[in-house]
Amino acid sequence: MRIIRFLLFPFAFIYGIVTGIRNYLYNLGYIQSHSFPIPIIKVGNLNTGGTGKTPMTQYLATSMPQSKKVGILSRGYRRKTRGFIKANANSKASEIGDEPLLLYNNVPGVEIAVCEDRKVGIENITQGSTLDLIILDDAFQQRRIIGNIEILLTTYAQPYYNDLMLPTGNLREFISGRKRADLIIVTKCPPDIDKAEMEGIKEKLRPFRNQKVLFSILKYNSLQQSINANDQADTRINIILVTGIANAKGLKNHLSGLYNIEHHFEFRDHHPFSSQDLHKIHHTHSNAPDNTLIVTTEKDWVKIEPLLSAEYKKHWVVQTIEVEFLDGGEKDLRKVIDDKIKSNESII
Repeated sequence: MRIIRFLLFPFAFIYGIVTGIRNYLYNLGYIQSHSFPIPIIKVGNLNTGGTGKTPMTQYLATSMPQSKKVGILSRGYRRKTRGFIKANANSKASEIGDEPLLLYNNVPGVEIAVCEDRKVGIENITQGSTLDLIILDDAFQQRRIIGNIEILLTTYAQPYYNDLMLPTGNLREFISGRKRADLIIVTKCPPDIDKAEMEGIKEKLRPFRNQKVLFSILKYNSLQQSINANDQADTRINIILVTGIANAKGLKNHLSGLYNIEHHFEFRDHHPFSSQDLHKIHHTHSNAPDNTLIVTTEKDWVKIEPLLSAEYKKHWVVQTIEVEFLDGGEKDLRKVIDDKIKSNESII
């Protein structure tokens, strides 16, 4: 795979030039950008997938006070529909996408909608509504929309300064695009990262003077309550791991330190699970030791659960996650948002 990517380097150079010209035209105003009277936070990355955009979007939405009405607008990647759709209690992943459905389930009271045209999406979600703020998920390259705050995510394991342009690497645009960000957040850091290492990473990220660099971790919540509910008393149980996410390495490393992983069914990101997939998984489970549970992610569960009968559902456990900031980063985040939105009343 690495050899193939290396051979594609000339195409990466061409792709970079094309995206660079596009950004240049936006900077000069030859391609129009649109602003809106409602505050907009754009969350995104320079790399493709796996930087933790959805958990960060959820963190931002849940950080808002109850007096503020928040909307989240996503593209709805890999859904089978088109156009503007607002999530509701009957929505399916095939209709709005797995990540928007996850957000709808996890952030009650927040309006969730999808639209491949973000301008049209904003116009629709604000029509007749009383929203105070919109969060655009996966929108750093959405130059058509002018945001009040641009949040750029990059992972600890694969920071943008160690990456190359698509298709040789995973960059969607040259790293010079980082200058548009108000905040650069290094995600999925190890919990024991020290300040000296943070400073070293900051230097390599090369932030501009107006940019703040923050560090966050993904906290894996305990499975013990769900395990007890499944009548499993032994904490060193066996598990079958099922994932369809961009990078399952962190989750697998976490779980392997607590449980015996009998098998890992690793599907591509946004995998549309089928009855055939579940048949294979349940067949493996039936041949595993008695104290074996099937563990999956929240993102995968919204697609798997509708396919399960009550009999099989009891064998499944969902690994939930939370974003936590390091070194007082949550206070810095709040200050940047308040300052940028320039509201008389604090947004967060």
